[in-house]
Formats: sequence, structure tokens, C-alpha cells
Amino acid sequence: MPTEAEIRDNYKDQHDVLTKSYYEGTSGLSKAQFDQQHAQVWADMETELLAGGYLVAPAPPRSSHISTLEAVDPTKARPARVKRVWNSKNYYYDCFATQTVRDEFIAAKIVIGDYVIVHFDDVGEQIVMAKVFKSW
Repeated sequence: MPTEAEIRDNYKDQHDVLTKSYYEGTSGLSKAQFDQQHAQVWADMETELLAGGYLVAPAPPRSSHISTLEAVDPTKARPARVKRVWNSKNYYYDCFATQTVRDEFIAAKIVIGDYVIVHFDDVGEQIVMAKVFKSW
């Protein structure tokens, strides 16, 4: 397994070859193609570093946010499962829910796929607080 330095050096070399050939005009790439390949080199490096355990994907910040209600299982301690998209990645959480959210789910006023407000309390517990009415 390559070391972190070897992985970084490999992608730095790829970057340098791509950049040199583009700016010398020998690559035949358009600006858009160059930009795409340039970004792909760094994305591939990040993926390899994550797979090798050299990087850890950051967790989303603990803040109130809008998520999508994915599932509800009233038999669980945390009955609401939500999906939060942050930094182009999907994160799934099992959350507590307020009594109002529970009642609205039972009355079919909140359904799977609805946007909901998820709040982190002082100890870091996620709580589904209410439905968000999409106005756009």
C-alpha cells in the first residue's frame, strides 16, 4: 500500500504533466476539458487518500438545518430517519421527533420525502422539529 506522500506525489506529477501539456498547447484540450481533468486529478487523489485512511471525511456541522424525511419507525427510540446533503455528500441520521411531528405524521400531514427542520440540542441530539413548506 502506498504511503500518503507517495499518493500525493503521484497526483502532483499527474497534475504537472497535464498542466504543462495544456499550457504548451500539446494536449489538444479545450479550457473546459482541461478544467474538468484538472479537478478530476485532485478528486481522485482525495478518494485514494480517504480509502487509504490518510484522510477522514469531515462530519457536517452541528447546526439546525433542513433535511429530507426518509423513513419513520415508531418502534425505535429515534423514530425519524433523515437525509442531509452537505458538501455534496449524503448523510443519514436517526432522530428524535417532537410530539407535533409525530401527530402530523400519523395524520398524514407529514409524509416520507418532505423537508423537515432538524435541530441539534445542547448535547448533540438531533430532533425533527417541524415540516418545511417548500415555496420555491
